[in-house]
Amino acid sequence: DSGIVESILNEGGYVAVFHCIGLLFDGESGNTLRSLNKFVSGSGSIPEPSSTYDDITRVTAFHAISAAEKYSKKRMDETDEGDDEERTR
Repeated sequence: DSGIVESILNEGGYVAVFHCIGLLFDGESGNTLRSLNKFVSGSGSIPEPSSTYDDITRVTAFHAISAAEKYSKKRMDETDEGDDEERTR
């Protein structure tokens, strides 16, 4: 969900977004294999049964890109506003 990334970025002070995903077993791997992720993944995550490899890798990357673009535009707009105020002094 890009909203999650956006809310983190809105805390401020960030200069980059990294998308780093490790996927061991997706939802289609079955309950037994999927449940092993909690032991072998660094985060201990267990994907939802409906999660696909595409959802977890490509789609999350697009959400991160979208949130980063919005954050970057917001920062650029803030910089432009500051430049305008400086010029009027």
